[in-house]
Amino acid sequence: MTHASVDSQVPDPVLHGPDTGHEDHAHSPHLAHHFDTMEQQYDSGKLGMWVFLATELLMFGGLFCAYAVYRANHPEVFLYAHSYLNTMWGAINTTVLLASSLTMAWAVRCSQLNQQKALIALLLATLVGGAGFMCIKAIEYNHKFQEDLGPGRFNQYNVDYKGNEEYKGMTNPEGMTALQAQEKAMTPHPLPVVAPASQPSRPGLYFDPNSTGADKALITPRYSADASLSEAQASRTADVGGEKKPVAEGAAADEEHERGVQFVDMNNNLSRQRINTFFGIYYCMTGLHGVHVIVGMSLIFWIMWRAATSAQRVWMPPLPVLAIGAYLIFIYGISHVAGFLYVGIPLLILGVLWLVLRFVTAKRSGPVTEGEFSDAYFAPVDLVGLYWHLVDLIWIFLFPLLYLIHGKVGS
Repeated sequence: MTHASVDSQVPDPVLHGPDTGHEDHAHSPHLAHHFDTMEQQYDSGKLGMWVFLATELLMFGGLFCAYAVYRANHPEVFLYAHSYLNTMWGAINTTVLLASSLTMAWAVRCSQLNQQKALIALLLATLVGGAGFMCIKAIEYNHKFQEDLGPGRFNQYNVDYKGNEEYKGMTNPEGMTALQAQEKAMTPHPLPVVAPASQPSRPGLYFDPNSTGADKALITPRYSADASLSEAQASRTADVGGEKKPVAEGAAADEEHERGVQFVDMNNNLSRQRINTFFGIYYCMTGLHGVHVIVGMSLIFWIMWRAATSAQRVWMPPLPVLAIGAYLIFIYGISHVAGFLYVGIPLLILGVLWLVLRFVTAKRSGPVTEGEFSDAYFAPVDLVGLYWHLVDLIWIFLFPLLYLIHGKVGS
């Protein structure tokens, strides 16, 4: 063999480059050209998803910090306002999301075991769980709107609120003036300021620097004549030595202070504004979480489409249209707002017609192509599963922080 023939069988490193394993491209169509192996691609995708989830946690972390600071400053507001939330619906939603997290994790395992039919079924079950969560959230939100507890100016505790039937027809300033006059007429006169040296048991008026005008009187609790307690506090009893005694001074008062939130009058503009802020935090946190649920459902549908065979893909495209139409009709059923019906019915009809057309025009012959995922390639299912688990985890924090607030209001 000549020297030239030997050289012709050895690849030139300048022309062909070093041996980096790119021959895998011929075996896996899912390997991107900027990765050397499937393992490297999977690890890079997993790292990128964890970095993305960390940024999501930073975003929600800011909201959790705002929640913590505001609750620490106004515990009585949170204790009062959370009573408007329905703990039963919140608990059901928690159960639904936990079940959907289980089906999503199971779907990832099925993709690793080449169980294609089970993968499609579990992804559908996860979508049903997400839809159930959104339906329950719609029930909760609708109930808040019916009680005039919507976000912003739709909340009865907002200073710009003008939804009360009594003030209908008035301009907003006129309505607020009438409401403030009514509240002022119902407000008891505060005690005069008494010098501590003459009567140390009766404190002076409490002054809130954030309050001006009539609010200075409104935020002042009514004190009993013989103790430095509000009338509501003085009327309560405490268990002292096995005997029920009025809560007054000394150790019993200290025990009362430690047991719960002290008396705060909520029937004033300042407290009403703070309650409205609580609902602002509630809608911001739960609404943003709801957006993440919708994004997660969209990603799961995308994964399901890629995992489906050509025969299964016949009925999948109309599903989002059918789901949105049915959801809008459901909202109409609980709210009786005609706009939802006018949009929901056409979408539902469009989805049904599209579904029928898909079945009629589907090819009845030819080989059935398989889905994309197998034990050799399941990274997208795994990464979407991580995102869905984060959505569930955030709700597990939101549920106790918003719905399970414990404490004791003195009034």
